Amino acid sequence: MATIDLGELTATEPQLPPVPLNHRRVARTVLAALAVLGLLLAGGSARPAAPFLHTAWSTEMLESDQAGFTDTTAFVSRGNDGRTEITAYRLTDGRKLWSTMIDEIGPLAPEPIAGDVVLLRTDPITVERREPDTSRITLFFYRSTIALDATTGAQLWRAPGEQGALAGGRVLLGEHDDRGDLARLTMIGLRDGHRMWSRPVPGAESWTILQPGDRPAQVVTVGADNRVTFLRYDDGSVIRSAKLPGRVSAVAFVEGYLLAIDAHDQAPYYQEDTTVYRWDDLSPQWTVETTDGGVTECAPLLCTADKTGVVAHDPATGRELWHMPGVRAARPARDNRLLLYDFQGDGNTMLVDAMNGRRIGDTTPGQVPWATAQHDSVLVLRHTQRPIGLVSVTRLDLTTGKTMLLGAINPVQEITCWDLEHYLACPERGRLVVTDVG
Repeated sequence: MATIDLGELTATEPQLPPVPLNHRRVARTVLAALAVLGLLLAGGSARPAAPFLHTAWSTEMLESDQAGFTDTTAFVSRGNDGRTEITAYRLTDGRKLWSTMIDEIGPLAPEPIAGDVVLLRTDPITVERREPDTSRITLFFYRSTIALDATTGAQLWRAPGEQGALAGGRVLLGEHDDRGDLARLTMIGLRDGHRMWSRPVPGAESWTILQPGDRPAQVVTVGADNRVTFLRYDDGSVIRSAKLPGRVSAVAFVEGYLLAIDAHDQAPYYQEDTTVYRWDDLSPQWTVETTDGGVTECAPLLCTADKTGVVAHDPATGRELWHMPGVRAARPARDNRLLLYDFQGDGNTMLVDAMNGRRIGDTTPGQVPWATAQHDSVLVLRHTQRPIGLVSVTRLDLTTGKTMLLGAINPVQEITCWDLEHYLACPERGRLVVTDVG
């Protein structure tokens, strides 16, 4: 393992710097204020603010490179002559903390876990096979996982299997056979790589860790024959197993319920029939049909989202509690708050009360980028018309629904950015640009 010095980071001059009393900078401040006024006119009801945005730092990041973040650190993975280079940067100023080389073809996607460990899925493989109905499917998975110390970059362990789920300081790894089927599950310690237990899982197609509130976590596998098996988290022993009726193409666990999904094409729509089961005894509760959508989490409720809008349901009975037309997706925010989205143009973001669908504040034009964790607010990005060619950044308070226009950044694809609460990280023309958003 070698350490590679990348040299100095290039940090552009802040676009809207502090203003000492000299005539040239006074003129720049006036121009910045006019730009913010133009953004306000283009951005709807957001109340104006001082230009908070300035570039904190940047570093090279090609289109094929990968990045991951915690609240304090950025991790960038780059391919380098058949190897992978992982570099950690301090989020506040871009100071390089460490850099290490891994003998794997990269770049690999770094997945930082609570600022303590960085996991890397490695050794990718693609398997093509013919199904009994003569159709061909392509499966893609990773054959091993590497853990790095997030503070030093030192390799902690390497183990066979692909990271599937995490809980309680442990990571669950799944190993596949030559056909691409899940063959074995292994639970190991996140920091030390110690094997807690390992067992074959013949016939299983997917797996996850279920954490139902304050009850002990369980490992759940789902087989091609619709068999759902619950394993004890501590030792992998079978707690119970049952076969779901009907045709099941996928399952999900949401809010303590199991969703069994039957997806099929039915012109002119793609249709899903979802049956909701209690997770503890697998008793069926209700079934719903959706088109061009499905059942999603709307904590503490369940939502269906399709061309008619978003409908919130009582998870125990399926009873419709409220309906919001004109939106196409929902995402839990915090404290019984939901973010609802439509995708017209640059999109619109709406904050509502999850229990009754009541709007909180006005609709905010733009899209919400990726976030590493839930915070008290989110950033909303939107391409501007006046001035044209920039992206406005608005902060949306998740308690009050109030918005504050922070300023603008250079053009980016909103969905490729990361909202880090006090910082916004975006790939921009071959670089990763980290903006201080105040």
